[in-house]
Amino acid sequence: MVTSSAEKKEKNVEVILDTSFLMIPHFWKIDIFSELDYLIEGNYNLIIFTNVIEELENISKSRGKDGTAARVALKLLGEMEKRQKISILKASGGVDSSILNYIEGDSSKDLILCTNDYELKKRAKKLGCRIITLREKDRIDFA
Repeated sequence: MVTSSAEKKEKNVEVILDTSFLMIPHFWKIDIFSELDYLIEGNYNLIIFTNVIEELENISKSRGKDGTAARVALKLLGEMEKRQKISILKASGGVDSSILNYIEGDSSKDLILCTNDYELKKRAKKLGCRIITLREKDRIDFA
């Protein structure tokens, strides 16, 4: 049997980033984007929802560690967007609902959710989604 080049081509993995995951670089000094390159074989697309950005913007207005972490996350996202390394999808309402609806929407997609949110991890796993999360406060890895 002959396999076409289209069949040989790897399916791109879609990697969804949530708010808690994007705040890791400030809190734990981990380069999440380099770590993702290490963990994920082949091509992947980073995905973020507009309501995640809005949530980060709201948190960034606060003082203290959370506000600083959100500002760092927004800066990193801006850099990734300039390098066209991230897709921003419109979403409204709750962040968790938007993410879970996206995961449920098309089971043929190869998805990975990056989050530290316990409840979101649990619900996404039930939908068959792979999870990347913070481990031992010094690295990220599959849950």
